[in-house]
Amino acid sequence: MASLNSSLFFSFVGKYSSMLLQFISVMVISRILTPEDLGGYSLALGSIAVGQVLRDFGLSLYLVKEKEITDEKVQGCFTISIIVCWILAFIYFISANYIGVFFEQESIVVLTQILAFNFLIIPFGTFTLSLLRRNMLFDKIMFIDILSSIVSTVASVILIITYKTVEVLALASVFGTLTTVLLTFKYTSWRYFKINFRKIVVIAKFSGFVSGANILDELRSVVPEFLIGKYSSVEDVAYLSKANGTINLFSKLITGVIAPVIQPFLSKIHNESGSIEKHVYQITHYMLAFQWPFCGFVYVYAEEIIFLLYGPQWEVAIPLIKVCCVLFLIDGLAVLGIQMLNSVGDVKYVLSVSVIMTLMRITFVMIFVKFGLYVLVLSFIPLAIIRSTLLLYRYKMFFKVSFLQLFIVYRLNAGIAIITFMICNLSHNLFKDFSSDVIQLAFAALLFCLSWLIALSMLKHPLKEKITELYRKVLMKISSVG
Repeated sequence: MASLNSSLFFSFVGKYSSMLLQFISVMVISRILTPEDLGGYSLALGSIAVGQVLRDFGLSLYLVKEKEITDEKVQGCFTISIIVCWILAFIYFISANYIGVFFEQESIVVLTQILAFNFLIIPFGTFTLSLLRRNMLFDKIMFIDILSSIVSTVASVILIITYKTVEVLALASVFGTLTTVLLTFKYTSWRYFKINFRKIVVIAKFSGFVSGANILDELRSVVPEFLIGKYSSVEDVAYLSKANGTINLFSKLITGVIAPVIQPFLSKIHNESGSIEKHVYQITHYMLAFQWPFCGFVYVYAEEIIFLLYGPQWEVAIPLIKVCCVLFLIDGLAVLGIQMLNSVGDVKYVLSVSVIMTLMRITFVMIFVKFGLYVLVLSFIPLAIIRSTLLLYRYKMFFKVSFLQLFIVYRLNAGIAIITFMICNLSHNLFKDFSSDVIQLAFAALLFCLSWLIALSMLKHPLKEKITELYRKVLMKISSVG
């Protein structure tokens, strides 16, 4: 477990550093660009997002999960990546005009063409990152994440202040991708950069299912924005994007840290024919201890977070964020479900769930889009319940977990979430007249952390031991330096 703990630590530092830089970038950009500008950028990103999932083609998971890795297999992944990514770059470049016409937004044309350059660069770094994850070398990934985030953030802030146009955001994205790829060269072997067709059929047989499921999951996320942009307004797309983006920003602080570590960890145990059941409970405990209380904090302080990050012109997104908090909370019932099932090779079931949920979401969007943005987002709640139920059913079948044990896990973490939510709500009502949102949020965050630690201790959560152990190690290092 030392390997898991150290990997989680490096993942934590890398992701949190990147998120801090992203906060700075978002605060600057949202005050310079209009909702219409960012709505167009969201549509361009949504169009590219499907290609971003397809370009991976499940190769990252294949390299993490495969029992034995050879040069031929890595070269095969590189070959498939080159073919898929360069075809996608060509398709997006020539189809950008049609995308712009569809949404009746000229800015989308240039944005899509600039973002398409990422596909030309990505194949030269993607397999190296996957091999680093496979070997759980998250200290190296941390180094790459932080430096590429610095380049992307500095580029976006400087360019947006200088030129005040949305196109520079796409350019900053390309700079970030290029930095990531250049940094991976430090940890790769040049023998992998070779076109090799020998293993691509074997690789594609596995990765095709993963890629299909990932594409459907991405469509499930972006289809609402596409249809709103077509049948409502670009401003509504921007508001929904900000609501989703805010929750994703916070969720990356949790799932973004743990998810990259879980797949190689569970794959290694599964390949060695070890028991996964106890690790499922442990991972669920760790995730929910962060995820559910965090949902409560964002729900209570949605208005202050919006005003701090984006400014008062985005207040329409406040009720949407609160609904997104509920959706994120329900997702916690089958926490990291897709990643867990993929890590042990259950890709066909993941694909079938993705097909069902994508079709249902498209149907719901077509029905509810005419009732307004808030009603549309509310309609996603039953879909989240269905998705979590399908994944929980598979947990019991595949991991041999007990629903009773899962209920005990849920009950304990629900207790922590309720305690922290009540304290957050109380502090919000007592100190809502603070003149500064920054001071109020800083005070609230401090109180939230203290109440969270107290709740962990009171309810004897397993995470308490890990935090205590980390605290002792920090004290020992400080005393040894002194």
